[in-house]
Amino acid sequence: MVVGLAALPASLFAGIFWDQIGLLVSLYFSLGLTAAALVLMVFVRER
Repeated sequence: MVVGLAALPASLFAGIFWDQIGLLVSLYFSLGLTAAALVLMVFVRER
């Protein structure tokens, strides 16, 4: 359910970035979010 709720805004923002600003901005934004998620996963510990 969380993936479904996140997929719509993610696609919407990616489309807006791609149309209004350019292809590379959309890709770099995705890369930045991926890097941030990778850094945050370092702090997640399993019980």
